Amino acid sequence: MNERETIINNYKICPHCNFFCGGNEIDEYCSICGSALQSRCPECQQKYDNPYAKYCKNCGNAIRIINSEKGKINF
Repeated sequence: MNERETIINNYKICPHCNFFCGGNEIDEYCSICGSALQSRCPECQQKYDNPYAKYCKNCGNAIRIINSEKGKINF
């Protein structure tokens, strides 16, 4: 994998408000809501490579917080 693919295929995602940035960014916290950004699935540790994904492609764990009122994932 070349450097461009590494930059493009690695993201940090806010599990609360869905903000995302490139994995090479120095941001550790979401600039929208202040939550800690995640770059890996908390269940299986797979790196996020799709900033729009709702579920981990490796284990199926929800990446984004689920809105219990509607039973849907916020996005």
